Amino acid sequence: MTEAQIRRYEKAAEKGIIRDEENPIFLFSITPTKLLVKLLSGKFDLKSMARMELRNRGLDDKGKWVGFDLAGHKPARKKATGKRIRH
Repeated sequence: MTEAQIRRYEKAAEKGIIRDEENPIFLFSITPTKLLVKLLSGKFDLKSMARMELRNRGLDDKGKWVGFDLAGHKPARKKATGKRIRH
């Protein structure tokens, strides 16, 4: 994102033209620092993570509802244990 784009989104936020949850400049505002550092280091592929989230919602790559089967959603096999995953 360029500086000009950032300024446009900041102005849109100030004027209430765009909702905060739809504003990309706030995308990582609640993301813990440790995750941001890992993102910058290339430990995660953001595109594949976004694609996975769309599939989990039953959406295709354009955000259109296609259902969980067509989207390629694979339900979790186990309940979360609350244990940390080391990367």
